[in-house]
Amino acid sequence: MTSINWKLLAATIAACLLPCAVTAQTLILDAIEDSVLKSASPDTSFGTDAQLTVGGKMWGTRVDRSIIRFDLNDLQENLTSGDIKSARLEMTLTDSNQLKGLPVIKIGAHRVIDTGWSEDGATWTCPNSDCVAPWYGGYFERGATDSIMLSKKSSGSIRFDVTADVDYMLADGSDCSWLLRRKHEFISGRVAFQSREGAHPPRLIIETNRPIDLGPPVIKVITPVDSIIQAEHPPGLMFSYFDEHSDIDVHSIRVEMDEQDISDRCISDASTTSCMTGSISSGAHKATITVSDSTGKEASQS
Repeated sequence: MTSINWKLLAATIAACLLPCAVTAQTLILDAIEDSVLKSASPDTSFGTDAQLTVGGKMWGTRVDRSIIRFDLNDLQENLTSGDIKSARLEMTLTDSNQLKGLPVIKIGAHRVIDTGWSEDGATWTCPNSDCVAPWYGGYFERGATDSIMLSKKSSGSIRFDVTADVDYMLADGSDCSWLLRRKHEFISGRVAFQSREGAHPPRLIIETNRPIDLGPPVIKVITPVDSIIQAEHPPGLMFSYFDEHSDIDVHSIRVEMDEQDISDRCISDASTTSCMTGSISSGAHKATITVSDSTGKEASQS
């Protein structure tokens, strides 16, 4: 009887299955708005500051909180909460020397409930310049989504786990904002992070369970090489297209030569299109190519 090496068989099956596994994808978003809310300057906006400060000074009489927003609109069209493997709010620490003798301080990331705040209008008193509804230090979930401990030795990038928040935001379609706040604000000591005006802005790093198609196809013209036609009967127009995550909708392909539709002179397959341009004069001519993928994302090139 032939013996079977079950471990080897299992490893072989796993190796065969791996290429078929769904590939995860990492998406990185930069903050689109951020600011600092300062109780000591309750009616002043700090939306253009290079630093986002968090903490307290003068035994709670001066409290700083920072607020950050990201744009999830494109993701909300392509992702559901079940597609999210992890989400991290990444901040770059620039100053941890103002801890006033404390060994550590605790900073929490709180999901912002108010969706009407703006970078140029947010202050300690108001979320925006209209100030229809004052918020006095922000309107946010009192429980932190995630917290980290920082000391004077802390440096570089730190990350808050905001997976649960991003899941909720994708399902609910709500605003994607967090407020950074120190747990014990009445004790002096604060830290500073780079704002989006700096070289290392706040980032939202999302890892998905599957590839996500966020971009249109890529178009490449094969012939003619130059836009200047030297012959009365030039070679036909040929171009290729590619989309990393979706199929090409060949029925969407449109071609114009000098603003005249010549799509009916073209033959297309999954990756290339060839068109007969007909007899045209020597000189410069403009061809406009439009291609969409199976999700409707459109690319155009002239």
